[in-house]
Formats: sequence, C-alpha cells, structure tokens
Amino acid sequence: MANEKKVTVIVPVYKVENYIRRCVDSLLKQDYPHIEIILVDDGSPDNSGEICDEYGERYGNIKVIHKPNGGLSSARKAGFEVATGELICFIDSDDYVSPHYVSRLAKPFEDYSVQLSVCGYSIIKGEKSTANKLPYNKDIIENNKIEEEYILPLIGTSSHKGEINIPGFVWIRMYRKALLQDSDFVSEREYYTEDTLMNILYARRLNGNIGVVNLPLYNYCVNSGSLTLSFREGKFKMLIARYEYCNRIAKEMEMETTLKQIRLDGNLISVIMGSIYNIGAIRKYSRFKSELKSIFNHKEVRSLFDRGAMTQDSTWKKIIYLTYKTKAYFLLYTLLKLRKEY
Repeated sequence: MANEKKVTVIVPVYKVENYIRRCVDSLLKQDYPHIEIILVDDGSPDNSGEICDEYGERYGNIKVIHKPNGGLSSARKAGFEVATGELICFIDSDDYVSPHYVSRLAKPFEDYSVQLSVCGYSIIKGEKSTANKLPYNKDIIENNKIEEEYILPLIGTSSHKGEINIPGFVWIRMYRKALLQDSDFVSEREYYTEDTLMNILYARRLNGNIGVVNLPLYNYCVNSGSLTLSFREGKFKMLIARYEYCNRIAKEMEMETTLKQIRLDGNLISVIMGSIYNIGAIRKYSRFKSELKSIFNHKEVRSLFDRGAMTQDSTWKKIIYLTYKTKAYFLLYTLLKLRKEY
C-alpha cells in the first residue's frame, strides 16, 4: 500500500525567514503518516537557518542540513543524498502545500508500475488564488506515450490548438528515489529553468508509467516584488544553454522531425522573450542596444526569425519580431520601460 512507503520532502532554504514557518507548518499538517522532512539551509544570511534548527529540535521527523551557499540545485542534491524515503518530492521554502499534497501524490504509487506522479497547483498573489490543472483527462500516462505526451511538451511550448503543454516545476512532482541520479540535479547557475531539464532527464529513463493527480495541491506564492523586472547578468547565455540541451535530447528522440521542431521553436521563442524582458531593465540605452543586438545576432535566433517561425499570437511577440525586421531598437527600449511585471 502507498501509506507503507516513506516519503522524503526536501526543502531548500535561503533568505526566507518571513515564509519558512508557513511552509514547514503546512508539511507538519499532512494527512500522510510516513514523512521525513529535510530542511537544507543553503548558507542563508538571515535567520532562516536558526528557524530550521528550531523545527529540527522540536520534531523527530525533521532533519536539518547546513551547507555553504551553492544554489538551489545543490541544496536539493544535498537533501537527496541523505534522504531515506522511497519516494521524494521537492518544495520551495517560500511556498506551502495542501494537507493532501503528499498523500495524493503518493497514491498512484500503489501501482508499482508508476515511477512518477504529477499534480496541479495554484498561484497565490495577495488575496487572489488561481488554480492550474494539468492538460490530461486521464489518471495514467502509459510508458509508450511518455515521449509524446510528457517529454515533448517539456522540451518546448506549442501554440498549436489542442497541443499538450505542461510546466516543468519539480514541486508538483513525486519521484522514486531509486531512479533519481546525481546528474539529474542540473545547476540553475548554468541553465535557466533547470527544473525542466531535471524532469526531462528523469523521464527519459522511465520504464514504467506516470500518475496524474489533477488537483491543485501546491500553492506557488508570488511574494511582493518577486516578479519585478530586474536585469540578470548572463540570462540569455543560460537560456540558450537550456535550448541547446533540449535540442540535443530532441535529436535522440525517435519521432517525427516536424513535431520536435515545433517544440524546439517554442523553446527558442521563450529564450527570446525572456531575454528581451530581462534587458528591458537596463537603464542605459547603449547597453540595452548592445545586448539586444547580441540576442538578435545569435545564429539560432536569426534562423527562427528569418524562416518566419516566430509565432505572433501576442502583442509583445509582434513588437519584438517587428523590431528585428525594422531595427527600431529605441522604440522597443521605450516600450519595455513601461513594463512593471513579467
């Protein structure tokens, strides 16, 4: 039975002294009996580490790890290395979960053929909560459908009507510990949205099925200021690295080239959009123009624009495409200054 399986919940902790109690308290309220909670203090400079120690002293099922700062993936990996549960999930310390989060994600594992489960989530912004369900009308993704219905949608988003698109977040998933590998913990300091790569790598090794729990069990919190547009040095490089990684994986997949290209184009479009939104925070126009031209001059980006593959299903995509064609750089610079959030 699933309730005989021990579940380890790994929580990376960094500068979350205002949120960590809410997160841990939600885990202590789970209706599942066999839970190990590992709090990984990733060299947090605030009081987060002390709060973790407080919980570790009070509750026997909570372990605390203190380590030098190494980033989100390194913290997850540190927790994984000492986990004793058969099943593992990872949650972010500034979010919280439903009391049924663990039990519902663990239930599909009653069927031993299930090697991964995935659930929906809610976006919490102030008093507003928006539920996001998964694009599946079934409880199981069978092994022979994993490439088409799970891995391909992770490689890139498709705007084609009726196509499946799924998020790559690790925190809406539960994994079998025995199937996770150290190499799955791709660094977010090398690849942007490393969660997606981790999930693709894990899924490609599955010889069983994926359980679908179509309930919003995870609460992703948009904390004040967390979406404010600010420039991140090297973001384009990390986004392109993700695209190139996915491109290599797609080439190894045995399916129609057109299907793979649609997804890779979606990936590359997200690279372009994310990178341009990022440089929109640069104050000096000359620096903005230099960064924009380096994006537009990348061979993959030029190829996508020149063959007309830039989908124009949003106003910003149209603006960016026209900027590339007309070189109206200052107009784009001005319009981006009007953006307050992603």
